[in-house]
Amino acid sequence: MRLLVIAPHLAPDTAPTGVVVSALVTEMAAAGHQVHVVTSLPWYKKHAVDPDWKGRGWRQHGEFAGATVTRCYPFPSAKSNLLGRAMGFIGFTRLATWPRSLPENGSMRCWQFRLP
Repeated sequence: MRLLVIAPHLAPDTAPTGVVVSALVTEMAAAGHQVHVVTSLPWYKKHAVDPDWKGRGWRQHGEFAGATVTRCYPFPSAKSNLLGRAMGFIGFTRLATWPRSLPENGSMRCWQFRLP
């Protein structure tokens, strides 16, 4: 089965959501499914993009546990800034659903991913 996972966190991000999503993606890929994940650059621990991931652009592609991964900029903000966090999630959602982040033509029937 071909699966698309859109989640704000994935390993190495330490957010509880990232831990759960990482485990699910690992299991789905191990079960033989073709999995593509659209997620953010790691940012949860300090509410800023992890220094090891800075300077890599708005969107990058890689792999995790047998799944292909597209990482988008997360628009991080301080934990206490509720409006900033809401705007950050809106920004991430827009980037995550941008056609270049998804399988070609936005269709799960086609697995020719566009790379930058």
